[in-house]
Amino acid sequence: MLMPMKDIGNDKLGEPNDGYGEISIPSEFLIQAIVETTYPNLLQDYNNGDFLQKRVVLTSTKYVVDSINNYVMSLIPSEEKEYCSTYSVNIFDEQLNLYLEF
Repeated sequence: MLMPMKDIGNDKLGEPNDGYGEISIPSEFLIQAIVETTYPNLLQDYNNGDFLQKRVVLTSTKYVVDSINNYVMSLIPSEEKEYCSTYSVNIFDEQLNLYLEF
């Protein structure tokens, strides 16, 4: 049975509040909105380094960064590549298998 619209404002439907409400938005929709607004035409421009370098997403946690990265990678129609980095340099770095000159 459908409720008349007047019941919403007369405390007959829903919960009373002070004029403010809380809305829960699933994270999938938020991530999609962030990517669509930050990277418009991503599928056409994902190979353009200048396009990617001029955009940034700031987040509060690494979890959100990983969620956005995973979503973006799921959209791009190519094989994923992983690049590793190191935080320190030795004269001979066994991981990189090279000598460094100073």
